Amino acid sequence: MNISRQAVHRCAKGLIEKNYIDDKTIQKNERDKMLALKDKGSTFCRGIIEVKQQVEKEIAEKIGHENITWLKKLLEENWDNKIM
Repeated sequence: MNISRQAVHRCAKGLIEKNYIDDKTIQKNERDKMLALKDKGSTFCRGIIEVKQQVEKEIAEKIGHENITWLKKLLEENWDNKIM
């Protein structure tokens, strides 16, 4: 994920406090936790997927459906090596 363990912990803690995810201690291992979406988190994720699909549809209408595959491929490239 290219972020620190502490940053992940802070993000997870915030999502737990806001009731989006739940954390469970793994048996015989108090250090590791299992995170699971709660109903509020699942609803939010579904909403985000719908928004992304709508945005993609609107972009496709502007640039053409054949260019969507090209655009997705371009955006998925590793840009770390391309920035000088």
